[in-house]
Amino acid sequence: QHLPAGLTPEQVATYNDYDSAQHFNDKVVTQIIKDYRATDPNGFLLYFSDHGEEVYDTPPHQTQGRNEETPTRHMYT
Repeated sequence: QHLPAGLTPEQVATYNDYDSAQHFNDKVVTQIIKDYRATDPNGFLLYFSDHGEEVYDTPPHQTQGRNEETPTRHMYT
């Protein structure tokens, strides 16, 4: 796993927790799609994701969370 440079151990733990949550969400959404596909092949499923979070991704790697006044790419992707 690639971590941003210079993170403290606490920041690394937060970064990894967020990454794990994203992977878990991906598994849940994938299972929902599979379950729906198995029950109604002629319908459709619409999923709206929530927003992203900045978790020390943008240099100088000190921002964690969301801030509409100073948005970063990671808050929207």
